[in-house]
Amino acid sequence: MLDTATLNALLAGSLHRTNDRRVEQNQFFGACTYKTWVLLLLGHEVDHVRQAIVMRRLARAEARE
Repeated sequence: MLDTATLNALLAGSLHRTNDRRVEQNQFFGACTYKTWVLLLLGHEVDHVRQAIVMRRLARAEARE
């Protein structure tokens, strides 16, 4: 698992290797810039964290029974 400092370094490095003004058309999300993709990735990862929380709660409830 990556820590926050490593993730920040990776994001900073990727920004320098990309054209942050470039716009790509996506069939689901429309016009996307670098920042749009980063926000979508963040939202996706937050969703995974929420799923893990739910699964952990379910596992704990199951263990109590």
